[in-house]
Amino acid sequence: MTRARGWRMVIVAGATLLWAGTAAAAEGELTVSQKADVETFDTAMTISTTTYNVNVNIFDTLIRLSDDGKDFTPELAESWKILNPTTWQFKLRKGVKFHNGEDFNAEAVKFTIDAVLDPNRKTALRPTFSFVKEVRVDDPYTVTIETTRPYATFLTEMQLLMIAPPRYVKQVGWEEFGRHPVGTGAFKFKEWDKDVRVVLEANDQYWKGKPQIRRLIFKPIPEDAARIAALQRGETDLIDGVPYDRVKEITAQRGLKITQRQGEQVYIGLDTLRFDPFKKVEVRQALNYAVDAEGIIKNLLLGYAVRLNGPFFPVTAGYDSRIKPYPYDPERAKRMLAEAGYPNGFDVEFAISSNFQGLAKGQEVAEAIVDQLRKVGVRAKLNMLEAAALSEAYAGKKLQMYMFSWKSNPESGRHLWTLFQSKTRGYYYQSTEADRLLDAYFSALELKERSRVGLQLHKFLFEDAPWIFLYQQQDVYALRQAVAWEAKPDYLMRFRDAVVK
Repeated sequence: MTRARGWRMVIVAGATLLWAGTAAAAEGELTVSQKADVETFDTAMTISTTTYNVNVNIFDTLIRLSDDGKDFTPELAESWKILNPTTWQFKLRKGVKFHNGEDFNAEAVKFTIDAVLDPNRKTALRPTFSFVKEVRVDDPYTVTIETTRPYATFLTEMQLLMIAPPRYVKQVGWEEFGRHPVGTGAFKFKEWDKDVRVVLEANDQYWKGKPQIRRLIFKPIPEDAARIAALQRGETDLIDGVPYDRVKEITAQRGLKITQRQGEQVYIGLDTLRFDPFKKVEVRQALNYAVDAEGIIKNLLLGYAVRLNGPFFPVTAGYDSRIKPYPYDPERAKRMLAEAGYPNGFDVEFAISSNFQGLAKGQEVAEAIVDQLRKVGVRAKLNMLEAAALSEAYAGKKLQMYMFSWKSNPESGRHLWTLFQSKTRGYYYQSTEADRLLDAYFSALELKERSRVGLQLHKFLFEDAPWIFLYQQQDVYALRQAVAWEAKPDYLMRFRDAVVK
């Protein structure tokens, strides 16, 4: 039954309760459906966005990205300062309690970071926090973090650090903590029925003030059509991953609406180290002229994407809006290929996965690119892989050409370091000039200097063309009109300030 039809049945902890749909809404119950269930509540053991969307409502971080996406705002840390290029000090918020009554303090921060870096735990976040050299407790509410080198994206990485309660973890162990979490967040953990639902309840003692939503339920529904149908029938209140070609249908239905934000950057990676044609910058530039990214945005993505002029996101420090994207010019592409020694083009294997981390219409986009490349003589053979197989082949340096997406922390530019610096991955592209600019860029703690170097880095990578630059697609969510919530730039679904009317 739908809410509109009145009574519905809810089963909680073995007891069957009957609630009126209107009463449930008045009490502030919200059901959210994502493509996947939470993986674990041990937040250091995952980098899954769908998992983070649940955990960010249970846990707090020291800082987070502001709602306008332009700066950082205090959370569990009241303030911070740079003592020297490799030393950061945080003053912590007093009077905050974990859900079990345990005090939040500097010891909890040190415990959490040390646990992330513990080599015996092999956490998913350990590589991200490898820049941390030492964590010192100066007093109960002051903590100092020393880094191995000047690290410009320090605050961006700190957004990922969800603080755990030392006493509780020591009592129950990390495995149990991963099933029954305790945080300081706006909602308390109630129950987890794996692949069915996660139930959270409002934390009325939350340091920011109690949430208006009293009960928050995450109900995973993997299939897009099933997730949309559940929303249309009133079985869920908010869904992620809305296909662009379903937006008109959803917004035409009374009582439903959408909210959206900039999402993944989509690009075509090229093996510039082993595949002979891609070793030549002229060939890489030619491929950028050969692909009609604007046409793909208009005809396949229905306008739900922004054309990119290189690997920088528009919000990344040093982004240069004066750089114009490569225009679609197949005749120029053919001339450049001929001048580079490939008048008859060449054959290349093009690996993709249609279900790769939020990629919208991946197969259709790839097929369009194959057709466009064929017109300039480049014969790309499409190789469809499962997401896990594609990632494995990528890490194994087995790909010639591949379509990937990236969306995490665009304001920091961390993807530039991860994907282009020879000392990090260096799987498919290495350049001494890129390394020099990246080192300078990520050592610049002052935004003005970082932006100055960033302009040079942006120009160099655009001209060196290690990728076919495509677009940044939109993340689209659908929800009931009665739900007051908007997607924010940090990609996470926080519901402390959400309202169900």
